[in-house]
Amino acid sequence: MTPSEPSTPPASQSRPPVLRTISSPPLPAASPLGSLKLDYLQQPSSLKIVTRLTPPTSPELARPNINSDTSKGAEHPSNSLICILQKQGKPILCEDSLQEGNVPRIIECPFEVEVARDSANRPQVFGQGAWSKVYQAIVRRPNTVSSASSPHSILTPPPSPQTSVPLLVAVKTPLSNASRTVLRNEAITLSHLTSTPLHENFIIPFHGYVSSTSSLVLAPVPLSLSDHIGSRARLARENHPERDYTDPVLGPGSWLSLAGKTTTALAWLHDVGGVVHGDIKPGNILLLPSRSSDDFAFDPLLIDFSSSHILSSTSPISNTLSALTREYTAPELLSPSVLRDPSAVAKTASDVFSLAVTLIVAATGELAVYSGSVLRRQYMATQGWRILEFVKNGEGGMRVPSGGVVERVVEDAVRKVDDARIHASRWRDLVRGIQKEEVPHREMQDG
Repeated sequence: MTPSEPSTPPASQSRPPVLRTISSPPLPAASPLGSLKLDYLQQPSSLKIVTRLTPPTSPELARPNINSDTSKGAEHPSNSLICILQKQGKPILCEDSLQEGNVPRIIECPFEVEVARDSANRPQVFGQGAWSKVYQAIVRRPNTVSSASSPHSILTPPPSPQTSVPLLVAVKTPLSNASRTVLRNEAITLSHLTSTPLHENFIIPFHGYVSSTSSLVLAPVPLSLSDHIGSRARLARENHPERDYTDPVLGPGSWLSLAGKTTTALAWLHDVGGVVHGDIKPGNILLLPSRSSDDFAFDPLLIDFSSSHILSSTSPISNTLSALTREYTAPELLSPSVLRDPSAVAKTASDVFSLAVTLIVAATGELAVYSGSVLRRQYMATQGWRILEFVKNGEGGMRVPSGGVVERVVEDAVRKVDDARIHASRWRDLVRGIQKEEVPHREMQDG
């Protein structure tokens, strides 16, 4: 072998396999949401779910974990997923707050939950993905744990009777060894964010991790942004099928309010939480009824952190991009060299791009993003910086007029070069400025 020839590393030093899948958004099902109710379960014995609950999205593919043992196969969820009871039912950090490599310790669930079963003793399922299944579960009546017998007694004060625990939860469980890994890493990110100020305003409530089953215990939330957009688009087609509207399908005030809330959430995630999400799309944003009187009647919460990474972490993590939804993914992440690279990660700029696509979809009502065949849409996604051009010539394009509010909000977020895209906090401020301009304009029109 000459000195100029590259040497072949031994098998033990070969690059890890790329564990990644790319999907396109499914077309929305024609199921009206007009009968959706937001009241929660009141009696745990009945287990009658009166809402069409949307669980946190399951990861599409797994990535290697941090310091976890995946030698055991995935277990079928038992009736009882045991967690550690702690003071007032609040999550606790396992051992120290940080691991080696500045990776946060995982929060463990502070109460016991039991998978709900129907009259035939079958587990009740919220939903299932390729690598995880989300079960309905109820919280068992808490039992006081003696501080002397608790493995965490040195780190935490003696527990007091629980004062506030959820009644109904969603338990996200793995379907394979590989998905055990991705759920544990998602738990690391959620643990980090849950210890960050204002997390309750921006992410899915995380009750903790169940290490024995590699499961996440999360709050069930009744509605996703994807469902909401699909519902409003159907209503628009049914009520005025032949009229060319230039307003967003959500309505101009509602759309701009959504833009304000989601850009604020993204600025918090990047600047305060120090996390890149990696897979922002309408299905990964859940909606809670708003506590304010904004035009958009919901508060958006980010979910599914299976493709995320913590910016401050110095531990190498390969395959962080465990799931990509092609049409919502920044084009630089769709290049063959990136897709073959297990060390490739999403950046804050790619999150900005994905949220911009999400907002464009909230304007057009087209959850598939682009019009045409699958191959045509795949090509357009690789040329994603031309999204405004493509969308204006497709279905719903009249809702994104040149120089209009939608274009003004998103144009700096979909630039070709990622470093040229607007920063999330500047984007939030831009949207706030446009909101102030548009309010008197709409009031004049209404008057």
